[in-house]
Amino acid sequence: CIPQKSKCDYELDCCDGSDEEYSTCYNYQRCDFETDSCQWEKSAGSELMWERYRANILPFDRR
Repeated sequence: CIPQKSKCDYELDCCDGSDEEYSTCYNYQRCDFETDSCQWEKSAGSELMWERYRANILPFDRR
């Protein structure tokens, strides 16, 4: 048996792949942030900013 946090995480932890099967993960929101923010939102009053990039290099530091 594997920990619940290891199921539906895009990584095959079980040799048979059962931890990533549709029957196991159908109710999980599977998102890779390629097209949108996956319904994640910034907390009210937070000074942090979210930025998505598509690049082969890391963005420069904006501090």
